[in-house]
Amino acid sequence: MKIYKKLNQLMRSNLFYNMSWLFILNFSNTLIPYFTFPYITRIFLPEGYGRISFALSFIAYFQTIIDYGFNLTGARLVAKNDNSKSSISKIYSSIVLTKLLFFLLVVPVILVIVNTNDALRTDRWLIYILLIMLLSNVLMPTWLFQGLQRMKFMTVISMSIRFIFLISVFVLIKSPDDIYLYTILYATSFLLISIISIFVIRFRLGIGFSKVSLYDIRIMINDGYYVFTSSAVIRVMGSTGTFVLGLFHSPIYTGYYSGANKIVQVITMMFYPIGQAMFPYICKNYDISFEKGYRVTIKFAKIVIPLFILPTFFLLIFRGQVVSIILGESYSVAANILILISLTPILSIISNLMGTQILVASGKTKEYSRAFFRGSILSIILYIVLGYYFSVWGVSIASVLGSIINIIFLYVEIYKIKKYRQIKVI
Repeated sequence: MKIYKKLNQLMRSNLFYNMSWLFILNFSNTLIPYFTFPYITRIFLPEGYGRISFALSFIAYFQTIIDYGFNLTGARLVAKNDNSKSSISKIYSSIVLTKLLFFLLVVPVILVIVNTNDALRTDRWLIYILLIMLLSNVLMPTWLFQGLQRMKFMTVISMSIRFIFLISVFVLIKSPDDIYLYTILYATSFLLISIISIFVIRFRLGIGFSKVSLYDIRIMINDGYYVFTSSAVIRVMGSTGTFVLGLFHSPIYTGYYSGANKIVQVITMMFYPIGQAMFPYICKNYDISFEKGYRVTIKFAKIVIPLFILPTFFLLIFRGQVVSIILGESYSVAANILILISLTPILSIISNLMGTQILVASGKTKEYSRAFFRGSILSIILYIVLGYYFSVWGVSIASVLGSIINIIFLYVEIYKIKKYRQIKVI
């Protein structure tokens, strides 16, 4: 009876409501593209899909600069000031203006790099089109809705635009020659979500742009620095495998690896809405005391980790059938790649729990940055060395080793805090 009462209270809480919408958002962000994913992998074949993945991996580096860790620090600031609309407007304006400044700085750098590298120059028009998606990163306010725990708006907008994108792909994309049209549709969908979200924020939530100074921008940059340095190396680490393959090897290998990686990402993405929804709640517990926040995180971890072991095991056992159904017969090599990278979802979830839900949520961004910076630098070296010499197999091994290395460095930082505060660590 007591358990039923607690469960009933949880299901009626704002946390559960927000978590539900976040889950729907991330599920739709994953599921709707997967309706088109088997279609485009068959239309473009491994080589064409590899070209798109290579261009996206390059743009991902600059998305990291523009995001600057605001997805975490912005949500945390909003969660702490959710009773003050003027403060939220100031935070919102400062972050958007800072991201716009970063965008204006990185575009010339992209143009120079693309036109001085042979591999990138070959796919330069794909990269130029993806600058639209880069602009959407400036405007995308997911962090604001997350901090306010008002994810319903973002979910409805995102699902609507992605459904239109899905229909457009099936209607318009018919041959490998449509690769540029597909990229336009893909990039534009993100921009539309961002623009519509801005109108919702202004006219539905009553949050507008306010005047900010260079000092405000500097405060935001300083506040997000440690999260940025860690998220930067994480994003670089996540994109380097695909980028190395595209830079040194055939686009076909890039297509194999990207296809297999896309499959395992489904499991990880199923966790993200849960982790994102829990983040503001866990932050508030850490504001009470580190011990209280830590206990909540450990209870959360003991439920989540076993929950995600089952789909990982299922994927490993039925990898051949999964690849054949999702990617197509021309991607049969990807089934062998899955043997190596099938552990990465569980490792990523453990890494998120230790890094985001413990260190970042408790304000230990410096320790978080230090751990991920050290681990990710080693991981990037592994990607480059193993990827260069052993192609797709080297990159696959590097992805697993890199995840394990990051977890080890995170554990070291948590252990130091635990030893100082005399808290039991798992």
